Amino acid sequence: VAALEFYRDLFNRFLDGAAKSLHGVKLDMSGHTEFQKKVLQTARSIPWGNVVSYSDLARMSGFPNAARAAASVMRNNDFPLVVPCHRVIRKNGLIGGFMGATTGTFVELKKKLLEREEKGRG
Repeated sequence: VAALEFYRDLFNRFLDGAAKSLHGVKLDMSGHTEFQKKVLQTARSIPWGNVVSYSDLARMSGFPNAARAAASVMRNNDFPLVVPCHRVIRKNGLIGGFMGATTGTFVELKKKLLEREEKGRG
């Protein structure tokens, strides 16, 4: 019960902008390939309030020619918020999709998360 309360409080602080990281949350990536693990770990290291492109993410992960594959990992991210895939956008500056959706509620959520982080940087 104490662990659940810790995670609930951590997520609430994160969504309120008081916590800038969810690095305290442990992840089980045992079902992922080495490529997927590397991309997820790299995405997890994107600082709060910053964005990178899918191309940047692939390069930062050590796979400079794998932007589409990195985007696929983000599209299928099992750990949204903990692995902040909302901080990965298209190279042209458009926000792209979120949680597998390219329109609708999830994309609006991505916009709100990015706006909240942008406001909190100032």
